[in-house]
Amino acid sequence: MDHLTQLQRSMEDMKAMFASRMAAFEGARDAPVSTDAGAAALTSDDYQSFKAFIWSAVEGLQVQMGLVLKALEEQEMRSRSSMLLLHGAPESDREETLGLVLRMCQRDLQMTEVVAGSFNSCHRLGRGRGTSGPRPILVKFASQQLRDAVWSAKKKLKGTKLTLTEFLTAARHATFLEARRIFGVRNSWTSSGRIVVQYSDRRRQRVTSLAELHELPPPDMPAGDFATDSEGEAAGPTTVPPVDSATNSGTGAPGARGAVSTVKPSPSGPAASKVVPELRPRAPRVAAKNVRKQ
Repeated sequence: MDHLTQLQRSMEDMKAMFASRMAAFEGARDAPVSTDAGAAALTSDDYQSFKAFIWSAVEGLQVQMGLVLKALEEQEMRSRSSMLLLHGAPESDREETLGLVLRMCQRDLQMTEVVAGSFNSCHRLGRGRGTSGPRPILVKFASQQLRDAVWSAKKKLKGTKLTLTEFLTAARHATFLEARRIFGVRNSWTSSGRIVVQYSDRRRQRVTSLAELHELPPPDMPAGDFATDSEGEAAGPTTVPPVDSATNSGTGAPGARGAVSTVKPSPSGPAASKVVPELRPRAPRVAAKNVRKQ
């Protein structure tokens, strides 16, 4: 069941419950006034139950709406996967944007195999020429492979007035700007429509929304508080695995031979394991007696 179907079913259930509860309350309102304490308590219980249902339904709808919006944004980003934005190209009244993009690819990126048929469309974004600078050119490539090749060669534009960026949605662009504010310009970039942030020890995290970005540890968190996966991506704060009291085989440290692990609870955190050497009872020493041979 997709998110839209779940949201529609939840709204239908909420509408049916709301109608039945309202009908019950209206019937109780139109009924003769009763002084029975039990009837008053029943009405109060019904109201509290109805109130709890409404709040839970609203919270559930908010969660489902967030999932729907996220799915729609992912779909929008997939539709933009073959597009790039070219910034800094001079703008004139009678310009040919396709020619500007071709010169950028062939001359600056040294991709001579790019021809006019390599693009589906090239046009400026916005209406009218702006006073703050030339408007960006939206470039839609004919193939995803060519788009990725141009994106990989964008470093060759260094030293020119031209820059290439991915065509992000408004929400993802806001997330990217916030990531640059938190982690810095050099430690934040985009890749395949996702925002990548890098810590000082080169650990990286990928996010797609402001909520995911704000859940990340701060940039100055020590490296020891992270676990990384096989690709070097930060997997979040590390947790010390529990130690088996029988074998002392916790993965955090090798077990000590001939030792017994005892766990003492800490007043301000999880239990800390402490290895205490095993005390073996010694045999009593008997004084030796000199025996003369007969």
